[in-house]
Amino acid sequence: MPRLDMTLQELKERALFVRRDIIALLARSQTGHSGGPLSSADFGTVLFFHEMNVNPGRLDDPSRDMWHFSIGHVTP
Repeated sequence: MPRLDMTLQELKERALFVRRDIIALLARSQTGHSGGPLSSADFGTVLFFHEMNVNPGRLDDPSRDMWHFSIGHVTP
C-alpha cells in the first residue's frame, strides 16, 4: 500500500480508532500501561497511514519502508 492520501480529519479519526483499540486491549488483558501507547498513537498513525510506503501483502518489496519501534515499554 503506497502512501495514503488521507486528510488531516481522516488521520485524526484513524488515531482515535487506534486509541480505542489500545483501551480495549488493555481492558481485555486487565494489565498493561496506557500512557506510552496512547501517546504514540498520533505519530504512529501519521507514519504508517500517511508517510510510510508499506504493503502488508508484499513483505518482500525492496522499496517498502520499515519501522522498528524498539521501545517495548510503549506497547500496551
